[in-house]
Amino acid sequence: MVIIVKPKIQQESEATKRAIKEKVDIKNITVGITKLKKDSKGTVILGCESGEEIEVLKAEVQNKMGEGFKVTESTQMKSKIKIVNIEEEELNLTDEELVDTIKTQNGIEETEGREWKIVKRLTKGRQQERNRRGPIEGSIILEVDEATHEELLSKRKLSVG
Repeated sequence: MVIIVKPKIQQESEATKRAIKEKVDIKNITVGITKLKKDSKGTVILGCESGEEIEVLKAEVQNKMGEGFKVTESTQMKSKIKIVNIEEEELNLTDEELVDTIKTQNGIEETEGREWKIVKRLTKGRQQERNRRGPIEGSIILEVDEATHEELLSKRKLSVG
């Protein structure tokens, strides 16, 4: 669960982050902040574990930041991970088949609440493919839940195909 703090006047994300740290006493709020990340167009993303914590954080940030900032809640934000060097044969699989292949080959168990979605497939340009020796390769961008994101990052290297 995250909230997005967006300035109403244009400024750098670093300036928004500084303003939050100056105005909101993060250390003394009764919530565990799990994420504090700068985003584009001056926005900053703050995250908590639970819905109750996010409500407390949202109220506190809105109260302290004042009218110059818009604070919105977002549960839609998913973590993304890019998997590179996937060979052509695997890139030709359906999304479901490719996700199943990744899970099976890397010992990732089906767990309730886990989300996997391929949001983009990238392949090398045709000009590059002609000049290359060897198989065509590409990448995928996966959108996953936080637990899956942590598990995939901890592996550092995945087998695909």
